[in-house]
Formats: sequence, C-alpha cells, structure tokens
Amino acid sequence: MNKKKLSAESILEKARVRIVCDAPFFGAIACGLPSELDEAVETACTDGTRIRYAPSFLEKLDVRQVVGLIAHEVLHIALLHSVNRGSRDPQLWNQACDYVINLILKDGGYYLPEGGLLDEKYRNLSEYQVYEILAKDRAEKQKQKQQKQDDQSSSKQDDKSSSSGAGGDE
Repeated sequence: MNKKKLSAESILEKARVRIVCDAPFFGAIACGLPSELDEAVETACTDGTRIRYAPSFLEKLDVRQVVGLIAHEVLHIALLHSVNRGSRDPQLWNQACDYVINLILKDGGYYLPEGGLLDEKYRNLSEYQVYEILAKDRAEKQKQKQQKQDDQSSSKQDDKSSSSGAGGDE
C-alpha cells in the first residue's frame, strides 16, 4: 500500500482529534489554546498561552508521536512551568521540566519523538530538584573547563619562561 506523506497541518489536526478522544484532559487544554506552525522554533514550544510547532519537525513524526508532543507541551502549561521559572536559567529550567514531563508521559504510555530528554535517574524528582542537579552539574563542568584552561595557560607560561634564554647565571 502506498502511504502518502501528511502535511504538518494534517498530522497536527489528526493528532489533536486523537488526543481529544483518547486523553480528554490534554485534549481540552490543547484545543483551548491557539497553535501555530512556525519554522522559527526548532521542534515545539509554549509560552503558556499558545503552542508553536515547527512544520518540518511535525512532518518527521507519526501521529502517535505528535499526540505525545502535544501532551508534552500541555503539561508545561498545566504545571505552570513558564510562571514557576522565576529567575532560573530559561534553558536549564526547560531541560529540567522536560525530564520530569517525559517520564510522566512515558509512564502514561505516550509515544515521544526521538531525542527527547528522558533519564530514569530523575524519576520521582520534581522539576525544581532536577534543575538543582543540572545547575550543579553545569557549574562543575564549567569549573573543570576553567581549571583545564588555567592549567594549559600556566603550562604555556612555564614553557615560554624556560625557552626565553633569560635568567641564566652569567
């Protein structure tokens, strides 16, 4: 059977119908919000008032994965992630929230797009706890990187001093 590739609009519409029927909580929220197709976003995102989808990303997914994607974005809204971010780093906060959301959806039997953030080590943790772990890990990596740069800089200074020919006893 020859399967025709669906447009982003078609796959999004099919997924919205399916989520309303299969998961009314997610469906009611999703259908109550404006959704936009926008190539300026990499995959999908929400600002808490609307959901934006990259058409080129949707076209790579099947309907079940788009249902999971819609549920993912709806959970960001339902859990007030944009409101609760506060002064936290936006990128790190989004990653922390993604880890928590994706475990919830996995447990609910949803199909998620490949490459999403999913790690069992964050099971039973809140987005706040995951954020603290990610922030600590990032700070440690930055510290190690800075130490390596300092060591290399110090080594270059030592090499320069010993090869300059100055400082011998004459």
